Amino acid sequence: MSGGPDGRGKAERTCMKLAHWPKADGRLWLAALAPTDPFADGGGTRAGHRPISNRNVQRGYGRFLTFLALRGASADGDNPTDRITPETVREYIIELDRLGNKKGTILARLEELTEMAKVLGPDRRWSFIAKMVSRVRARRDPPSAKHARLVCSDELVSLGLRLMDSAAGARTPRRAAVLFRDGLIIALLALRPLRLR
Repeated sequence: MSGGPDGRGKAERTCMKLAHWPKADGRLWLAALAPTDPFADGGGTRAGHRPISNRNVQRGYGRFLTFLALRGASADGDNPTDRITPETVREYIIELDRLGNKKGTILARLEELTEMAKVLGPDRRWSFIAKMVSRVRARRDPPSAKHARLVCSDELVSLGLRLMDSAAGARTPRRAAVLFRDGLIIALLALRPLRLR
């Protein structure tokens, strides 16, 4: 497992591709994606969902399978629903926390796992995941480091004006134009924040 600069392995963060999923899981997922025939009963339970939603669920479950694989859990031959237990999901949340995932990311992973659980075991109760989602949602994220980097609008206006003034002493006309343009943009945005509407 190759570690990154912060000592965390890239393998821990990957989402297992569908081709490497346990056979039973892949078969159930592909059946859920099967198009619905408007003239006959049948079709998959996920056929009516948007492609991006299905891709997210697929990637999210792939992430859960990676977590299981790195823990040495053998998946082939097992009942897919037996892998999604309260203990395993709790450990999954702890692992996502350990890897530095924010609350929003953890909630998204749990939502994707819930959607896949409904595909794998539509008759089973998955309310324990909803309870864990509620607990994660109630947690407070630590303050972001971004707040320490925020700059007052007065400082931005001053920076913009300084850049515009420095354009007069630039060595080339191109450099002067770039400095003046950047300074003007910064000052205008600080004085009058632009909105889409």
